[in-house]
Amino acid sequence: MGGPGEQAQRLVEDNTLLIAERFEPYDEVFDHVDEMPRFPDIPEGETQESWLRKEVRKGLVVRYGDPVPAHVVDRFETEMSVIGPMGFSAYFLVVADICCHACRFASRVSLSH
Repeated sequence: MGGPGEQAQRLVEDNTLLIAERFEPYDEVFDHVDEMPRFPDIPEGETQESWLRKEVRKGLVVRYGDPVPAHVVDRFETEMSVIGPMGFSAYFLVVADICCHACRFASRVSLSH
């Protein structure tokens, strides 16, 4: 019959499959689900990603001048090749909107108060 350790091992081996068969599949846990909120102020005909691209391009011109240097454009395209497919465009639009609002609000508030 074996000692207690062997009996426990047999019990585990005998019941592992039975227990596993009771669980429902959880493949959907690993499915990509876009749970990002939608940015509400997207012009008609634009997507979250296309609007983010337009806004970033405008910002790049402000920061680097026109034309934007090729190495900056390359970096932008590299970043967007991750941000867009991962569904993070709305997140960056929301963060940008918060930052712009904070800057506008801060310019109206004196630092001495």
